[in-house]
Amino acid sequence: MKKLFSIFVSMLLATGTGVSAKVSMIDTYNINRAIEENDKGNKDGALEFFNKEVAENPKNGYAYYGIASIEYEKGHYDLAIEALANAERFIPKKDKEHLAMVYIVKGETILATGDTVGAVSDFSKSISLDPKSPAAFERRAELYFQSGNFDMADADYNRILKLNPASEMGYMGLGRNALRRGDTDKAIEFFNRAAKIYPEYSSAFAFRGEAYFEKKDYVKAINDVCRALEINQDEKAYNLLFNFPKPQTDLVVAKLKGLSVKHPESSFYWYAIGNVLGNQRRFRESADAFLKCYEIEPNEVLPRHLALSYHNLGRYDEALRYINIAIQHDEEDADLIMMKADIIGESGDYPGAIAEYDRYIEQRPDCHDGYYRRGWFNDVAFNTDAAINDYKMALTLDPDYAYAHLGLASMYVRKCEKEKALKE
Repeated sequence: MKKLFSIFVSMLLATGTGVSAKVSMIDTYNINRAIEENDKGNKDGALEFFNKEVAENPKNGYAYYGIASIEYEKGHYDLAIEALANAERFIPKKDKEHLAMVYIVKGETILATGDTVGAVSDFSKSISLDPKSPAAFERRAELYFQSGNFDMADADYNRILKLNPASEMGYMGLGRNALRRGDTDKAIEFFNRAAKIYPEYSSAFAFRGEAYFEKKDYVKAINDVCRALEINQDEKAYNLLFNFPKPQTDLVVAKLKGLSVKHPESSFYWYAIGNVLGNQRRFRESADAFLKCYEIEPNEVLPRHLALSYHNLGRYDEALRYINIAIQHDEEDADLIMMKADIIGESGDYPGAIAEYDRYIEQRPDCHDGYYRRGWFNDVAFNTDAAINDYKMALTLDPDYAYAHLGLASMYVRKCEKEKALKE
């Protein structure tokens, strides 16, 4: 959805219809200054001028709408709803266009608080006031889709297309509904029309790729997914990369490599390749991909991936090198400390691993896994009593943690305390 304040600015400029008093209520010094401050990115300054307008003219509903828009963006939903009530009260009743926008913003605001039913009601009120605007239809249709009410969603998307036959959103909505019903051929037909209207609309390709995936037409699915990634690194398309069957991995990687050649300045495709290969446990190749990504664009995320790849390969020196680089970027990241402890321990340095788990437990004293892992390294280092204490603490935090019960039982066997071992 658009930023609500941007919608509000557009609304203020649309002064050609409605009540004659509308222009004078919108075109005030304070409201103009609020818009100027917003254009500069100064939301607090814009809010200050809207509040000044309300102080000088307590019945200017448009100023209340401006306040609501900003408070919504700040996450102050109670304040936004309060301001919207005044906007609804004071905007002239004949100004249906702007009152319809008030209900859209009100619907979005209460939706953010979890009130889906109320949001549908407000979008419906907006539609009744301005049935020629697609905005409320789009929002209501989305809620119908999310609730599984595909027939009602279809009705709204068809209304959108009646208002604007070239609406890619209308066809996308119909396509998603068909896909969820399992009618992949109909879904592809709708996605085709959306992509034809808006060839740079990544979602059309991502959803069409999902439809082809459901049909097991993996070549077309991979082509669409990669097209969506090329447009704007589409999140849905990225997630679909990991759903393809193992025999399709080489084709996925080949297509991504082709995009990396086409866009040599982008590290994204090598990052995707690394994760796809890592997901298939092809760690040597994933490490090579992450290294190429790191060469193009070093960042704080890649050392973590490189450490994980080398760790899985048993190349502990290289894994330790990259986990240390990752920790330099964020010394308080407990997950990185745990990774380092496991790398050190699995290389055979049990005292070093135990020391790292001491650090981990300092940061997460309520996490059973830290005690279990430290207990395991104490176990293999034959620090039996220390292992027992750690396993017990893990069970105190999670009494159903089966591995800790097994570890504790094995320690009692080691100490020849068979009755205690049997209890575990």
